[in-house]
Amino acid sequence: MSDLIRKGYWLWTPPLGYINKKKYHKAVDWEIVIDNKGKLLKKAFKWKVQGTYSNAEIVRKLNLAGMKINEKRLHEIFKNPFYCGILISNMLPGEINLGKHEPLVSKEDFLTINSSDSPHPKTHKSDDVNLPLKRFIYCENCNTPLTGFLVKRKGLYYYKCRNKGCSCTKSAKQLHKTFKNALDNFQIDSKYKDVIKDVMTYVYDDITKELRENEKNVKKQITETKSKLDAIEERFAIGEITQDIYQKFKPKYDKELKELESQLGDSSISSSNFEIAIEKALKISSNLKEIWTSGDLIQKKKIQKLVFPSGLGYDKQNDKVQTKRVNSLFAVIPSISNDLNKIKNGEPINFDKFSARVTPAGFKPATLRAEI
Repeated sequence: MSDLIRKGYWLWTPPLGYINKKKYHKAVDWEIVIDNKGKLLKKAFKWKVQGTYSNAEIVRKLNLAGMKINEKRLHEIFKNPFYCGILISNMLPGEINLGKHEPLVSKEDFLTINSSDSPHPKTHKSDDVNLPLKRFIYCENCNTPLTGFLVKRKGLYYYKCRNKGCSCTKSAKQLHKTFKNALDNFQIDSKYKDVIKDVMTYVYDDITKELRENEKNVKKQITETKSKLDAIEERFAIGEITQDIYQKFKPKYDKELKELESQLGDSSISSSNFEIAIEKALKISSNLKEIWTSGDLIQKKKIQKLVFPSGLGYDKQNDKVQTKRVNSLFAVIPSISNDLNKIKNGEPINFDKFSARVTPAGFKPATLRAEI
């Protein structure tokens, strides 16, 4: 058994997310593969390494996707090296062996998740509702997250760069004002809400036609390849073809199937989900600044991360905030709103004009993010 483990064979029931397709065979013939739950856990590892969601939020997302799991179980999964392709057993204390199964997460990402200094979205003891931009906003000059402090004798809060020698210090009151001015750019006039929703839905439909057609073709090829696999397995089982022929074609079809399935990925979203996302974004955008101003610390942070997924950089020299990325549902609002303001009442709206304007700017409905 020890020798088999050293050779990469797992000898027990695989953990959640995997299934043994040949469990009644010898261990050397076992085929441990990722199942549907494993595909969801693969997303969970991705969310975790990105630091976008806490464990509780990941659990909620998995539950909504139909996978019942709790935080304790998820924590154990994130700690289990089996998921990055490593076998560890009490039979071989201190030994690390490379498994033959497909990993759900890379070794680098697994180490990042389990690193003591890995960023995790949680409320720190040092968090302060008076400094909601702490660690979210960074110094544009040295790319270091800003921390904060209180000048007790004045009763005033300040943000400062943690990099020694950097003079980037800013009054929290003034920086919050600058941040709210940035939010103004993504706040819409409520009278345009329905029109903007129609424009964004039209643009989404227009630029995803080719994506939908490609997805349809890939799914058709997947069905055909699976039929070929089923056919050669059946012919081999009843003795119509030899093992040599079977071994020649099965890996070929397996490789084709894997490549086709990778083309589908997990990035596509349905039009109905997109409409729901638009509705929520426009509802928030109608009162964006007020929601941030009146919200508690958790709500402020959620709004910040929602609109600016990559955080904000503060340029002290020019006293402005800027970002490399804006959630695309918000990114297109300023452009559409400006054009709508120029259209006189009663004039028809040219949706093709908006489609041409928005698409080159990087509107990506699959990820709901855009570069600016």
